[in-house]
Amino acid sequence: MHIGIVITDDRYMNNAINLLRTASLKGFETECFLTDRGILLLNSANFTDLTDQIGCKVSVCEYSIDRLGETKNIEKFKDKTVIGGQYQDAELVNRSDKIIVF
Repeated sequence: MHIGIVITDDRYMNNAINLLRTASLKGFETECFLTDRGILLLNSANFTDLTDQIGCKVSVCEYSIDRLGETKNIEKFKDKTVIGGQYQDAELVNRSDKIIVF
């Protein structure tokens, strides 16, 4: 099973982390698309360390980065994430068996 998670706000970080951890324990593949205030999850080592540990692919909305400008050191994520746009969200939807939006 491939689970796609769209995160639109950093206040859902704990929900997303719990879902990612549980999905990984069940052997599911996971993928995240961060948009709007969801991009702020890149500021959290709890989120970024977990996605690294479980091999979760992460895509980030470049427009949200430009608009909010609140992510720390976005450059360090360029080798681990796809910084793009809504096309990456569409790809996530096409690859996933289930989609969850926070």
